[in-house]
Amino acid sequence: MDIILASAGVTKGALYYQFDNKEALGYAVLDEIVASLTREKWVRPLQNAKNSIDTLIRIVAAHISDARRSPARLSAE
Repeated sequence: MDIILASAGVTKGALYYQFDNKEALGYAVLDEIVASLTREKWVRPLQNAKNSIDTLIRIVAAHISDARRSPARLSAE
Protein backbone atom coordinates (compact mmCIF):
# COMPACT_ATOMS: atom_id res chain seq x y z
CA MET A 1 0.00 0.00 0.00
CA ASP A 2 2.88 2.38 0.72
CA ILE A 3 4.07 2.16 -2.89
CA ILE A 4 0.56 2.81 -4.21
CA LEU A 5 0.10 5.79 -1.88
CA ALA A 6 3.46 7.26 -2.80
CA SER A 7 2.89 6.75 -6.53
CA ALA A 8 -0.58 8.28 -6.35
CA GLY A 9 0.63 11.11 -4.13
CA VAL A 10 -2.26 10.73 -1.72
CA THR A 11 -2.65 9.98 1.96
CA LYS A 12 -4.05 6.72 3.26
CA GLY A 13 -7.13 8.59 4.44
CA ALA A 14 -7.72 10.06 0.99
CA LEU A 15 -7.38 6.65 -0.63
CA TYR A 16 -9.79 5.00 1.80
CA TYR A 17 -12.24 7.85 1.31
CA GLN A 18 -12.58 6.63 -2.29
CA PHE A 19 -12.29 2.87 -1.59
CA ASP A 20 -13.72 1.03 1.41
CA ASN A 21 -10.79 -1.37 1.66
CA LYS A 22 -7.93 -3.03 -0.24
CA GLU A 23 -10.31 -5.46 -1.87
CA ALA A 24 -12.43 -2.62 -3.29
CA LEU A 25 -9.28 -0.93 -4.60
CA GLY A 26 -8.17 -4.20 -6.19
CA TYR A 27 -11.52 -4.69 -7.91
CA ALA A 28 -11.43 -1.10 -9.19
CA VAL A 29 -8.00 -1.71 -10.72
CA LEU A 30 -9.16 -4.95 -12.32
CA ASP A 31 -12.32 -3.30 -13.64
CA GLU A 32 -10.23 -0.59 -15.28
CA ILE A 33 -7.84 -3.10 -16.85
CA VAL A 34 -10.63 -5.37 -18.08
CA ALA A 35 -12.58 -2.41 -19.45
CA SER A 36 -9.52 -1.19 -21.33
CA LEU A 37 -8.80 -4.63 -22.79
CA THR A 38 -12.43 -5.03 -23.81
CA ARG A 39 -12.47 -1.66 -25.55
CA GLU A 40 -9.20 -2.30 -27.39
CA LYS A 41 -9.81 -5.89 -28.45
CA TRP A 42 -13.57 -6.01 -29.00
CA VAL A 43 -15.33 -2.64 -29.11
CA ARG A 44 -12.98 -0.47 -31.18
CA PRO A 45 -12.54 -2.94 -34.02
CA LEU A 46 -16.32 -3.25 -34.28
CA GLN A 47 -17.08 0.48 -34.12
CA ASN A 48 -16.06 1.32 -37.65
CA ALA A 49 -16.47 -2.09 -39.20
CA LYS A 50 -18.18 -2.23 -42.55
CA ASN A 51 -19.14 -5.82 -41.87
CA SER A 52 -19.51 -6.51 -38.15
CA ILE A 53 -19.81 -10.27 -38.57
CA ASP A 54 -16.58 -10.57 -40.57
CA THR A 55 -14.80 -8.32 -38.08
CA LEU A 56 -16.08 -10.37 -35.16
CA ILE A 57 -14.91 -13.56 -36.86
CA ARG A 58 -11.41 -12.03 -37.29
CA ILE A 59 -11.32 -11.00 -33.61
CA VAL A 60 -12.32 -14.47 -32.43
CA ALA A 61 -9.86 -16.14 -34.82
CA ALA A 62 -7.07 -13.92 -33.49
CA HIS A 63 -7.93 -14.92 -29.92
CA ILE A 64 -7.89 -18.59 -30.88
CA SER A 65 -4.52 -18.13 -32.54
CA ASP A 66 -3.19 -16.31 -29.45
CA ALA A 67 -4.50 -19.10 -27.23
CA ARG A 68 -2.67 -21.72 -29.26
CA ARG A 69 0.59 -19.78 -29.00
CA SER A 70 0.19 -18.85 -25.34
CA PRO A 71 -2.59 -20.54 -23.34
CA ALA A 72 -1.41 -18.89 -20.12
CA ARG A 73 -1.87 -15.43 -21.67
CA LEU A 74 -5.43 -16.21 -22.66
CA SER A 75 -6.30 -17.46 -19.19
CA ALA A 76 -4.80 -14.27 -17.72
CA GLU A 77 -7.06 -12.16 -19.91
